Amino acid sequence: GGERMTHLVAQLLALARLEGQGAGIERIPISLADLARDSAGEFSDEATRKGIDLGQAIAPDIVLPGNADLLRVLLRNLLDNALRYVPAGGHVRLSLARDAEGATLSVADDGPGVAAEDRARLGERFNRLGPQTTEGVGLGLSIVRRIVELHGGCVEFDAGIDGRGLEVRVRLPSGD
Repeated sequence: GGERMTHLVAQLLALARLEGQGAGIERIPISLADLARDSAGEFSDEATRKGIDLGQAIAPDIVLPGNADLLRVLLRNLLDNALRYVPAGGHVRLSLARDAEGATLSVADDGPGVAAEDRARLGERFNRLGPQTTEGVGLGLSIVRRIVELHGGCVEFDAGIDGRGLEVRVRLPSGD
């Protein structure tokens, strides 16, 4: 209970700080590839402990204007969510690729997923659509959405690996 309360308070504080920020966040050139690799490294022990394969397909040299602290929070929330819901023996894949507008970051899994008709509600505060057997407070994707908004990007939800689970795609502009 104490850990859950600590997590809730941390998520609420993060969301409150983000809500207080307008479009004026400081953006400097950030190696999104380095941030993605570092974030995957932070979760590799947890994935191994849970028996989950955490794969990476990270294109090198993707540098975009952004706020490193906020993008790190975004990556942590996406990876934490995937590892919470995927059962032992499952897979989580972190991908980063350059695209015509900037870059696309994706976290996909083969867990229980969210029904296609419910995906539009993902990211609503305190809304948990996955199985309620895992701990969580329903703020992680709200925080992700706000961080992406502050960076001028968009978030998309789709079916995950091999049509199972969930994929969260974050498109971030190059700022050109």
